[in-house]
Amino acid sequence: MLEIFFQKNAYHAIIDYALETCDSFSVVLEKDDTIHSQYVDQAFYDVISGFVVEKKSIGTHPYSGTEFQDSDFIRIENVKELKSLFFKGTTLEDWNGETLPQELCFYRNDQIWFWYVSHEKLAFLRNETSADIDFLEKNKIEYFKF
Repeated sequence: MLEIFFQKNAYHAIIDYALETCDSFSVVLEKDDTIHSQYVDQAFYDVISGFVVEKKSIGTHPYSGTEFQDSDFIRIENVKELKSLFFKGTTLEDWNGETLPQELCFYRNDQIWFWYVSHEKLAFLRNETSADIDFLEKNKIEYFKF
């Protein structure tokens, strides 16, 4: 497992790489306090809704351990139609529940590969390959191996 230390200018590189090599991604969407059947970022959900693979109410995120109230963990098929969503942000820190949904994760072969802990601003890779290491080094993205 690796902890990734992202520089802001590496955001597009890691997103492009994840979109090329992963089969799905997930986020946490908070429910709207006023209209409980909708999300705070309902527009984001409306765009991804046709590609949802898994959706469940959570109290704790399955990978980051972050606690949530009135939120859903939503896993989405990685399809080219959704690529533009990722470029509404300019840094991983935008995946904070305000600009974009929280706790962005990517999966390969139904296994977690990347996860971002929004509030702590920490990113991790699991099941990394030699191609992943080559990518990180080529893009000068620092990492620490556990």
